[in-house]
Amino acid sequence: MARFALASNSDWELTHDDQDIRGWEARDGENKYLGHVAQMVVNTETEHVDVIRLDTGRECAVPDVYIGEDIVYCDVKVLSQLPVAAKAHNGDWRIARRLLAPDAAFAGYEPIFRVHYRNALATTGWVYEFYLPGYRFGYQLASKAENAGKTFEQVEPGAREAFIRLHGSDEYSAHREAIRYGYDHHREQLSAA
Repeated sequence: MARFALASNSDWELTHDDQDIRGWEARDGENKYLGHVAQMVVNTETEHVDVIRLDTGRECAVPDVYIGEDIVYCDVKVLSQLPVAAKAHNGDWRIARRLLAPDAAFAGYEPIFRVHYRNALATTGWVYEFYLPGYRFGYQLASKAENAGKTFEQVEPGAREAFIRLHGSDEYSAHREAIRYGYDHHREQLSAA
C-alpha cells in the first residue's frame, strides 16, 4: 500500500472540498484534547483518505473518526457520551487528480523524474506523487528567464521562500532534492537547446 499526505501534495485534492478537516481540533472519546488535524493521508490504491495525522504525530484510522461541528473525535467508544452531536465518518474522503492547467511539456519530463525518484528518493517511504510538486516547482523555476545561467544554489533562497508560501514550512526540506533535480535537469535541457 502506497500512502502520501494530502497536505503536502498539490496534484491531488478532495473531490468534496467541504470534507477538508485539516486544521480542525481533535479530541478523544472522553473529550480530551489530542491536537489538531495536520494531514489527511491518502491510500493511492483506494484513492481515499484512510488516516488522519494530528500535529502531535498521532494517527487515527478513518473508521475510528467521528465528525462534529468543526471538531474531530478519534477512538470513540460510546458515541452518545460525546459533549456535541457527532456522526461516524461515511468513508467518502475520495481524492481526485487535479487537472487544472495541465502542462504537456512538463508531462514529457515525468518519466525522467520517475527514474530519479526510484534511484534517489524511493527509499524514503513516500510515493512519487508526494515529490511531484517539488519536481514541478524546480522545472518551473528553471523555466523563468531571470534564472537563466544560474545554479540551483543561486536561486535557492528565493525558491525556498516561494515553496514555503505555497506548501508550508515543513515541506521544503522534504522536497528539496526533487526541486533541485527538477531545476538542474530542466536548466540543462534549456542550455542544450
